[in-house]
Amino acid sequence: MRRHRIVGTGLFALDVILDTDSRRLGSALGGSSGNVLSILGALGWTATPVTRFGRDCMGQQLHHELKEIGADLRFVDLSASHRTNVIYQHQLASSDGDFGTHRFSFACPSCGEKHRPVVDCGSDLVHKVLAGQASTDVFYLDRPTREGYDLARSYRASGAMVVFEPSTEGDDPELFSAILKHSHIVKYAEERFQSLSLRIPDSVAVEIQTLGEKGLRFRSVCSDSSWRHLDAFRISRVQDTAGAGDWCTAGLLFSLLQRPPQDWRSIQLLELASALSFGQALSSLNCLTRGARGLLQALDVPEILALAGGLCDGRGGARRAVEADRLNLLSRQQASFHDRDAFSSLPTCCHPRG
Repeated sequence: MRRHRIVGTGLFALDVILDTDSRRLGSALGGSSGNVLSILGALGWTATPVTRFGRDCMGQQLHHELKEIGADLRFVDLSASHRTNVIYQHQLASSDGDFGTHRFSFACPSCGEKHRPVVDCGSDLVHKVLAGQASTDVFYLDRPTREGYDLARSYRASGAMVVFEPSTEGDDPELFSAILKHSHIVKYAEERFQSLSLRIPDSVAVEIQTLGEKGLRFRSVCSDSSWRHLDAFRISRVQDTAGAGDWCTAGLLFSLLQRPPQDWRSIQLLELASALSFGQALSSLNCLTRGARGLLQALDVPEILALAGGLCDGRGGARRAVEADRLNLLSRQQASFHDRDAFSSLPTCCHPRG
């Protein structure tokens, strides 16, 4: 069976997870692009990141994690002049002492040094991708960059699905609008955009707005451009919401590509709603663990897919099984959560060189 492929660019970073007392709990590949590609890679797709890491310990860790999921690393550049992005995820205790919420920071909690992430991969890498004829089923980008636009335009023309998941419109409205015109699916969080200030062009097949614990809403040609709402799956206590949106995106794509339509604008309402529901199920399951991809540390892939499918199908006791398994998921995750890889001695501050 042919493996599906996803090419992605945008935010790749080392996520450093800190407890409520700033004690380091673990670190792993993160960023929206990093998470979506890694999740689909773990689910059996071929992930092809287009990005630059620093030639430092953090960059080595990210390269190592991508290699572990069998990613195509032809377009990952390790540059001595580049600084690997690091994002600090501070866990926040809720009123009942559990986790569930967090805040992200680009400032080192030890020395206070702050570095905004760099998401431009460079025109030379884009030319290398296009010249290398890196064919794909899906192209994913999470930031409005010139390089992302060039790839989106090329991949849409080649027949690939283009998925744009922005966290901001950026400072170039024309560039943002141009990327929208070459996108099939646009997904964004209500907390980031109450609504996009630019009208979604007719070339976009699906618009998705996530609503946190309220679920999500979507509209498309198949819904007569009217908003349709999907409630979130209910779980008793959330351990960590990090990565929830990325799991939803990955689940949506995983489900849609099981039987891809000839034309993405001809997608049927029932299969779109079903694919979004599957993404929500994966998102909810990951919220029972800690970290953006904690679910992959707690369960193997067949278990994950079966449990998510059970939630969607409403088979007897599936939701109760999730609740009963919550502590088991957490305990199974702990063995591999604490910096399990060869680069576990990384400091939480100040990028070492070399």
